[in-house]
Amino acid sequence: QIFNLLKHPLRRGILKQLSKSPQAYSQILRNLNIQESSILNYHLREMGDLLIKKDVDGKYVLNEIGEICLQLILRVKEKEDIHSFNKFQILIENLKSTLFLFQIVFLPLVVILAEIMKTLKKKATEKDLCPPSLKEYKEKIFRDKNPFI
Repeated sequence: QIFNLLKHPLRRGILKQLSKSPQAYSQILRNLNIQESSILNYHLREMGDLLIKKDVDGKYVLNEIGEICLQLILRVKEKEDIHSFNKFQILIENLKSTLFLFQIVFLPLVVILAEIMKTLKKKATEKDLCPPSLKEYKEKIFRDKNPFI
């Protein structure tokens, strides 16, 4: 029954609010930004004497079981945060490995390809294998058609 009560996020929020200080009904409404008072009324009724009680001033407070449940919620949240952080760390390590592989494999290839291109361009220039410019090509055609020039 307790786990069913703690399933709803609003009830967990009520427990967290009441752990800070005893609170009047209107304070809980305002602090949790609940628009409909009937919603809060429903959840407080559901939690009943099992998790909360009213103090002498009529403010809501956690009872002993409510305190224990709140500690349980906080521990579970802490474990979830640790698990999420560990997953994030694994993701970062994978990214580092990928970047490392990129640096080892691909960057040297880029350097090698750049050197090959430079060498090919140099050899082409030396052997006059560079394609003629459009102007040179037009001049050659003009000379071929006019042998007396």
